[in-house]
Amino acid sequence: MKRIHKLLPYTLSLSLLFIGLSTLPTASQADRSYAKQERVERAYKERRSHKTARQVRDHREVKRDAREGKHRSHRAAVPTRAVGSRRYVKRHAPTHARRVSRAHHRVVAPRRHRHYHGTRVIRRHGPVYRGYGFHFSDSSAFKWLAFTAITVKLLDNLNEQQQRQHEAAQVEAASAEVNETIQWEDGNASGAVTTTRIGTSTAGRQCREFQQIITVGGRSERAYGTACLQPDGAWEIVRS
Repeated sequence: MKRIHKLLPYTLSLSLLFIGLSTLPTASQADRSYAKQERVERAYKERRSHKTARQVRDHREVKRDAREGKHRSHRAAVPTRAVGSRRYVKRHAPTHARRVSRAHHRVVAPRRHRHYHGTRVIRRHGPVYRGYGFHFSDSSAFKWLAFTAITVKLLDNLNEQQQRQHEAAQVEAASAEVNETIQWEDGNASGAVTTTRIGTSTAGRQCREFQQIITVGGRSERAYGTACLQPDGAWEIVRS
């Protein structure tokens, strides 16, 4: 019994050793697992390094265009096949093409009915542009923008230069004497603006009544309007 008790620990150790060895994979299993791992890594490296000739050409063209300052869409250089990974697109998409892209500036023509600092600008007929007369911006033409409300349909037959001459006559008439006619002529078109009356409103503002005449190809049209001077120096149409 004493011998059995002495040999028991060694017997248990040998049993545990045999059990552990039996759970380990065999040499053939380890070889197959290692070979599979090698195939996976090799395929991944091939996918990462593989590029078609077209993709290489696109990358070179994008780099050349970026150096020359030309715009080229970055989508043309992003590979769509033979890569098989979103990670490739994020890492290798040519972001420099986005940096050299230029915004497309669109020039928007002014509307026929608009407001500028509280002044209504109404161009029912004729060319539409900013400013008034030979003041080519709204800020410089602020005093006379309201005169656009005095209009006739024949303005549709004028070009911008002719209409600006007519508006310049209106600007001059705003400081002319009563019954003084400011005339203009350009090609087959002509016109005149006259201050017919000067007075004061109930609010104490200076007011003027204007008469406009437009003639195009023998046809004439007249328009009338009354404007009052505001404290800021701009005219306001009170009747047209």
